[in-house]
Amino acid sequence: MDRFAIFVDVGYLVASVAELVCGSPERSRVVCDYRELVQSLVEDAARDSRLEPLRTYWYDASMSGLPEHDQRTVAEVPGVRLRLGRLVRGGQKGVDSRIVRDLIVLAHDRAMASAYVLAGDEDITEGIEEAQDHGVRVVLWGVPGVNQSRHLCQRADEHRVLPEEFWLPHFRPVDEAEVPQRTYNPAMRAAFQSAATSGSNHAVNALLSEVDAFERAAAEAGAEFARVLRAEATPVEIERLSKHTGWQVPRDLDGRLLRFAEERLGFLWERPELKVTVRSAFWDEFRRS
Repeated sequence: MDRFAIFVDVGYLVASVAELVCGSPERSRVVCDYRELVQSLVEDAARDSRLEPLRTYWYDASMSGLPEHDQRTVAEVPGVRLRLGRLVRGGQKGVDSRIVRDLIVLAHDRAMASAYVLAGDEDITEGIEEAQDHGVRVVLWGVPGVNQSRHLCQRADEHRVLPEEFWLPHFRPVDEAEVPQRTYNPAMRAAFQSAATSGSNHAVNALLSEVDAFERAAAEAGAEFARVLRAEATPVEIERLSKHTGWQVPRDLDGRLLRFAEERLGFLWERPELKVTVRSAFWDEFRRS
């Protein structure tokens, strides 16, 4: 049992780092040297646990259920076990359940003493708690930003957000990020389509009202942060921001903005599309004042 295992939800990983690098969670915006990344993760876990690695479990999804190019590359890395779910209507299916299964099986078989989990969805909490019940220490890794369930973070034995300096050497943007367009999340879009198909104007209007309410709350959180910042920042900091053009918020400030908004809203992690609204409202209020 004197080994550690690593469990990586690739959907969470790439979306979170893409937002860090490009300001957009779209996977197509970044490329990664996965071989070097896996090695860095193993080295970090080894330093922390002082144990030998068992293996790295790599959870991803594909349309066919068969490995695609990047996934084949990762599967060839020594010590990596690729686990594939399916992409269904743009969303991953079967990934969380595979993480839960592997955590439980390895813990039950006493194959590991420590588990390092890189994920954000609270649906894997059951696997973490079951592993802990079998004596496994579970460390939850994260990427900077508002991108992990609070419930999940609370259940881990330790929650460690690895800094930008850890991730940036392994990822690079494909090209200059464009201004992202506001889009409803897949669940909301499906609800719109269903309501429109049924011919229910009342249902469509109710959904639109709900979206507007979330948008207004997110916009007010971004504007409030701008007012707080102007009251607390030094003249030099204000001048630096005043010269900033475009929609992207400087990295050192973006994390503070999103954490502030999450504290005010309580649902930003569940509705990541509203991050665009928060950032836009921040700049509108900052530049207006």
